[in-house]
Amino acid sequence: MMPYQINVDHDRKIIFVSLKGRVSFEDLTGHCQELLEEPYLTLSYGIVVDYLEGSLADVKPFEVRVIAELLSSQGDRIPDFNLAILVSSKLEFGFNRMFEALTDLYIPWQVLVTYDQEKAYAWAGEAGRQK
Repeated sequence: MMPYQINVDHDRKIIFVSLKGRVSFEDLTGHCQELLEEPYLTLSYGIVVDYLEGSLADVKPFEVRVIAELLSSQGDRIPDFNLAILVSSKLEFGFNRMFEALTDLYIPWQVLVTYDQEKAYAWAGEAGRQK
């Protein structure tokens, strides 16, 4: 079983990515690559990446940079949207703030890294992808 699952809530216009257990570099690149394909790429929805039951303990800081570079190289294909990253630990918070900073110049999204589930859902759902 993959440690991530992607679900689409058409009523709330949110794509949910749930990560469970010990998440590897390969798991992270896998869900990122999957989100760059149809149908996800063309939906007018925000995204919530949920690490509440996942751990980045096996991911190294340089791998966060590699993932950021991978996505940044695809920046012209990625539409403007709200991305909420929901975390439960300082490790996930720090790694995802680093990810946000590394992609900020190249990808037209608005990122929120938060411990608050309600805030994450509101952030992703209220604006979805900017038109």
